[in-house]
Amino acid sequence: MTLTPLAQPPIDLRPWYDRWERQQETYIPLRETRFQVMLDIVEHIVGPAPRVLDLLSGPGAISARVLQRFPQATVVALDLDPVLIAIGKSAHGDGGGRLSWLEANVKDPDWVNALPPGNFDAVLSTTAIHWLDAGDIIELYRALAARIRPGGVFMNGDQMRFPPRDTALRGLTETMRQLHERRMVELGSETWEGWWAGLRKLPELAELFEERDRRFRWRNIERERAIGSRRDDASPRELVHTTFTVHRAALLDAGFREAEQIWQVYDNRILLAVR
Repeated sequence: MTLTPLAQPPIDLRPWYDRWERQQETYIPLRETRFQVMLDIVEHIVGPAPRVLDLLSGPGAISARVLQRFPQATVVALDLDPVLIAIGKSAHGDGGGRLSWLEANVKDPDWVNALPPGNFDAVLSTTAIHWLDAGDIIELYRALAARIRPGGVFMNGDQMRFPPRDTALRGLTETMRQLHERRMVELGSETWEGWWAGLRKLPELAELFEERDRRFRWRNIERERAIGSRRDDASPRELVHTTFTVHRAALLDAGFREAEQIWQVYDNRILLAVR
């Protein structure tokens, strides 16, 4: 099901996109390297003129990099968050006619009907699928398998935990993550919570935030179950992440012929699947 977009707010949100980019580095070591690796793989496997789905795009970090790297690429950016999409539209527009924005909820079984006709060469996602539980991820990967051309790729750059039995690795990863975040904050990096708190103060975004809160009511409920919190600004590190093993198995079960980790820093990984 496609959601009806609200009117674009009468405010320049490009500075908030720039702040988003810096804020994300607080939580993701080597973030730019991860993007570069993903685009290198796209070029090597599907070529220099890919049709790309930026899945759970947020404000379009992947979209912007794809359009810059590949002058002949076209991108569909899809997300549920009307606030982040508004920021993306303000920052990137329609990419000179090569970028389109869609609002849809991938937890809805009919979300794929929001996509334009035709298959994609590549579906890319970063730092987003961890918001979904294992059941939703399984259904998502099945839907993607039907919309990626044979020989096309799916890549997920995200935190994917070690199995529960690997207690030393899980503990080490959490320690290193906290150390990185603390160092970044000490250097002046903005936090996830601080970025959202500042954005909510803008009166021009009041209607968008009201719609955002309505759309993400399910996430607040699920987060409360997972971490015992009713806050809607809980940071990414507080979520219960699905393990890498589950992601890989779900992709193979969905019909991808190959699926494996291709890059890793602690449990920050790129999972590559070939259709």
